Parts: sequence; C-alpha cells; structure tokens
Amino acid sequence: MKPTKSAMARAARERGERTFMATCIRHGEQSHYASTRACLLCQSERNAPKNAAAAERYRSDPEYRARWRERSTTARRKRRKDAEYREAENAKEREWRSHRFTNNAEFRGRKREGVAANNWRKATGGNMTGWYGLEREALQQKYGECPEGFDMDHAIPKIAKAVQGKQVASGLHCWANVIQTPRAVNNMKRTQFNPDNNRLQRPANQFPGGAFDPTPTEPEWSLIKAAAEDLKSVVNIDGVEYVADVIPGTPVEVCLAVLREALEREALAYEDHVAMIEQKLPEC
Repeated sequence: MKPTKSAMARAARERGERTFMATCIRHGEQSHYASTRACLLCQSERNAPKNAAAAERYRSDPEYRARWRERSTTARRKRRKDAEYREAENAKEREWRSHRFTNNAEFRGRKREGVAANNWRKATGGNMTGWYGLEREALQQKYGECPEGFDMDHAIPKIAKAVQGKQVASGLHCWANVIQTPRAVNNMKRTQFNPDNNRLQRPANQFPGGAFDPTPTEPEWSLIKAAAEDLKSVVNIDGVEYVADVIPGTPVEVCLAVLREALEREALAYEDHVAMIEQKLPEC
C-alpha cells in the first residue's frame, strides 16, 4: 500500500529533509514541502500575486522602497563587521543551495548546463551555435535529469582526436551532441573520435550512415553475435570495451529488432526537438 502524503512528509522531517517527492493532482510527480505537504509549484503559483503586488509597491512607493533599502544596508554592514554572523549566513546559503541542487531538477540542470557551456567555451575558444538560446531550456532539462553514476557527455568531444592523436573535430555544445553516458564509459572514451564504430558521432539523421541508420556498427554486430552464442556481452575493439545491454542467448533477429526500435525512438525524439526549435524561430 502506498504511504499517504502525511506519512511521507513526516518521514522526510525525521530525515532532516525540507522536501519530499510526491504526486500533485495538478503537476504530477513534484517536490513537496515537508513542513506543509504543499507542492512547490502550487505554492509558487499561490504566492505569485502577493509577490507581484510587493514588487509593484517597491517600484511605486518611495517610502516602502527606502525602508527595504535601509534594511539591506544594515544587513550588509552587519555581515562586514560580524565575522560569526557572516559565517552563519554563508553556511545557511550553502545548505540552501545544496538542498536545492539535490531536490530541484530544474535548478540542478541550470547549474550543470551553465558549467558545461563555460567549459566548452574555454576548451574550444568558440561561440555557441545560433540555436543555443532556443534549445538551452531543453539542454538544462537533460542535465537536470541525469541520474547518479552517469555524466552528460559530448558525443563528439570538445577536442576530438583520431587514433593517431591529431585533432580532427570539435563537438558542439548542442542538444543533439549531449547524451547521458555511464561515468565509466565516459572516462574511457575521453577525446576519441571514431564514427565508424560510434554511431553517436555521426550526423543526427536517418540517411545511410547517419546516427539512426539501422545497419549495426562493427561493435554492435560483435555484441549481437556474442549474445546469440550465449557468450559474455563485452567486446574490445581498438582498445575500447563495448558492453551489451541484452541478455546472453538472445537471437540475432530479436537483437536487430530491439536496435531498430531504439533508433526509431531516438530519431522521433530528435525530430520532435527540431520541430520545437522551428516553432520558436522568428518568421522571416
């Protein structure tokens, strides 16, 4: 039997947590306050009129604005003069940010994606694509939903090198090139660029040789055959280990069908993303 929201809130308080995940009838699976059981999004919507009224009063009422500025000035002076108070305030801020990073996927996504974008600029010395502003929200969602033990990886590395060590490409910081990858696999790939064996490093299309082309790559064929022969589902090609996610003993035709269906899902997701971007583009 599923626990009630009250029981979930009580358990969260006992763990010392401010929020817990539960189902909201308006917003689905969302964070809720452990103190009140209120959905964070619902509470934000309820507070919106009051916050808007306070902002309008701040703009239009000089006396009200002066009081708030005086309070801010007093707080800043206290921070400068009282080291103990300053450290206590900093500790509260760190705790709040850590809590929000852990429990708020949107906040976590903004932080992670911002760091990744800055790292990309530093590594490449380049500018973002013209679509970056339009797809940044979708990128942040990807980064926010990345589970523990996985990295958001650039399929084509920022500085992509061939087997000989020569730089041959620079992967873009864009939705199509950012993927969820197990951390161990990401550490193993490093700057490797090998589109013959890694379909994720191919153009994002369904034409022959594209990322969604159903023809298996060499590692995929090797894994499919190993699975069909009931062997361990790990192959080593050019010093890189590839691991299958199918059960040993699975027939070849079943593996091919699973691969084709997975690629079709990815292709549809990419097409939906492109359609969403095109809707945001200004009319010429």
